[in-house]
This record gives sequence, C-alpha cells and structure tokens, in this order.
Amino acid sequence: MLRPVLGLSLLALSLLFASACGSDGDGGGGSSSFDCTAGCQKIVAAGCPNDNQAKCETECKDDLTQAGSCSGSLGAVYDCLLAYPLHCNQDGEAAPDTTALTGQCLSQTLAAGRCEACVVDSNDDACDACRKASCCSEIKAVYDDASFANYYKCITACQDPQCQQNCTNQYPSVSQKGSAVSTCASSKCASQCASPP
Repeated sequence: MLRPVLGLSLLALSLLFASACGSDGDGGGGSSSFDCTAGCQKIVAAGCPNDNQAKCETECKDDLTQAGSCSGSLGAVYDCLLAYPLHCNQDGEAAPDTTALTGQCLSQTLAAGRCEACVVDSNDDACDACRKASCCSEIKAVYDDASFANYYKCITACQDPQCQQNCTNQYPSVSQKGSAVSTCASSKCASQCASPP
C-alpha cells in the first residue's frame, strides 16, 4: 500500500538521529473513513506488476489498524496521494510522485508522520520501539520545529549523502532537535540500541 511513503517522513527524521522514535499517537488522527477497496482500485489501475486488489486491501486495512489513533491522519494522506497520478516504482508497485508528498499533500503527510512518530509498529526493532516509548516529546519537537516542513522537502529531494548533509546544515534548528532525540535514546535506550559486536 502507500504507507511506506510515510516512511519518507520518518526517513527524514532518521537522517537526523539514526531512526524513527516515540510512544503513542497524540490523538488528532481520529478514525479513518478511507475506503481501502476504492483506493486499491486506483492503485491496481496504475498497472504495476506487483500490485493486486486483494493484497492491496489487506495491506491497507493492516496499515490503518497499526496506525491506531492515527488512522484518520493516515487515511487523509492516502486520500490526498490517490488524487494524483501514480507510477510504478523499482519494486513494481504503485507509488506517488515525490512532488505530491512535498507539495499538494505536504500538510497531510507531516500531520500523519507526527501522529505516528510515537506509535510502536510491528516492524520496529527493539531500539526503535524503545526510542518511540522513551523519547516521544523530543521526536514531536522535531516535527513541531518551524523549519521541519522545509527540511522535509529538502531531504526528500536528495539522492546522495552529501545532499542530505546539506539539508541538515541548512536547517540547524531541526538538526539540534534531532540531536536531542539521539541524546535521549543514548540515555534511555542504551541496551536496546547497542550496536551488535
């Protein structure tokens, strides 16, 4: 489904502090009225080889369930993204153009990313789960930074580490808040985030 797209929002954060983090949604997400059947029909209509209606609907429903109290925010992103053309990505699945994420659907994407930043996901490893549970206020501070939307637009356009570093340097307040997340995780999640030998 399109949920990995929100991973871009978390990727933007991970480039600051080496993974997504938080505790639970902060409300604001509400329940979703997103229609997985209709949404998946649009996705399948893109004609990508690895998309099919049944798989898409299952993933969509799972995504909305995992989003919990943020399912309304996630549904708003899906609604927005599906209003724009999709293309087949390198995995043979339908994906929105990055410009929809950083342009027309930016406010929905950032709201959902902020809401989900502290929701533990079944795909989280022990380190990410601990960061989300222990450093939520620090993570939310990154999303709340006045420069975060511009940082997000900058970082999602990057194709290489130098570009990513330039974005980080261009938005120092976001970088400082990202460092606060790293400091929190180092203090509160040291054993869960210890590098393997």
